[in-house]
Amino acid sequence: MQEQMSSGSVFYHAEIKPLHKKQHHLIAEEVRALHQAYPNAILDEKTVKKSRN
Repeated sequence: MQEQMSSGSVFYHAEIKPLHKKQHHLIAEEVRALHQAYPNAILDEKTVKKSRN
């Protein structure tokens, strides 16, 4: 069992974690691009508060 957990941890750190970080950075870039393309906030605080009531 310990060996399986160890090999799983090695696989996670070698394969999964780098992909997760890469995906996170790509999403962050996409969000930045959207903010640049649409500088005026579609949902500002007032709009969000109105929709919650």
